Amino acid sequence: MARRTLALLLLPALLAACSTELEVNAPYKDITVVYGLLSTRASDGLGEQTRHYVKINKAFLGEGDAYVYALVPDSTEYDSADFEMLPRVVDLDNGSEHLLRDTLMPREPGVFNAPMHQMWCFDATLDPEHRYAVRMKVRGNEVSSETPIVNPPAYQSGFLQTNSNSKLNLMLGNQYNTVDMEFRSGRDARRYDVSYRVRYAEDRSGTLTEESYTVFLASVRTNHLNGGEELQVAISGEGFYQNLANAMENDPSITRRIYRGMDILFASASDELATYLTLASPVSGIVEERPEYTNITNGYGLFASRHFQTAVGVKLGDASLVQLVTGPYTAPFQFCIEGNGPPLGCD
Repeated sequence: MARRTLALLLLPALLAACSTELEVNAPYKDITVVYGLLSTRASDGLGEQTRHYVKINKAFLGEGDAYVYALVPDSTEYDSADFEMLPRVVDLDNGSEHLLRDTLMPREPGVFNAPMHQMWCFDATLDPEHRYAVRMKVRGNEVSSETPIVNPPAYQSGFLQTNSNSKLNLMLGNQYNTVDMEFRSGRDARRYDVSYRVRYAEDRSGTLTEESYTVFLASVRTNHLNGGEELQVAISGEGFYQNLANAMENDPSITRRIYRGMDILFASASDELATYLTLASPVSGIVEERPEYTNITNGYGLFASRHFQTAVGVKLGDASLVQLVTGPYTAPFQFCIEGNGPPLGCD
């Protein structure tokens, strides 16, 4: 009994000797975060991409409120003096190097510092047949990654091809038609996001306002990265007119809408970027955890490639144009066809 009493008396002393402070911050370690997407085509899908941006930041952890730290540029941005080897992009096929230079870009106010933030960039025309690497040495840490360059798709459907007389027939007679747009994959492309854009002008008593409406169609994945794989994406005729009607504004001041044309947009992603997009997509199942993904050696982030391509001025078939002007979905919005005579024309 005496021994038990002694043990109970010692227990509070032992607990008092234990520290109640929990250290949640590990010792400081510099972690470099890199995000860069190379492309030979600008985001409009038409012009050549000659300026390329790479985001280079440092991860941070400190005592206090992390949201306060995030608003201080020095917490996340490197100074040029931090680099033993300045960031560069290297052509792995011919050895040429493109030094990155830091610049300031506008950013909307939010979690991180604004209205300007640091970006790194270089100017070059990239070779779609070559592989490229990003390299740097910052505070003793060698950071690197590499990527191929995504090649453009090849159009198979005639209405996608420039100067073709083929037309996109969303109507067959009086029936809505679903059309399979066919194309072949480019080398090193793993995923395609395909959309269409309708261009039109709103006329308010002679004052024209140019507008456009873009609809996402589908994402398709390739089975290999060699290129030349046959792919297709369907476009629903009835869905086309329904989507367009839902996008229109019921504005009595608009006396007519002048149809300007339709474009098909292809955005392709390299294998690494496709994986990153898949892991970043919203969770739809009961398992909510996603693995962290990075292809940066001695760092975090993503260095990959993408390609934009736009088939401009896709021609709609005659019955499709009639449906746009007189059909039940879009007739209330007073569309007319530029360059046509009555009854469909704008004159």
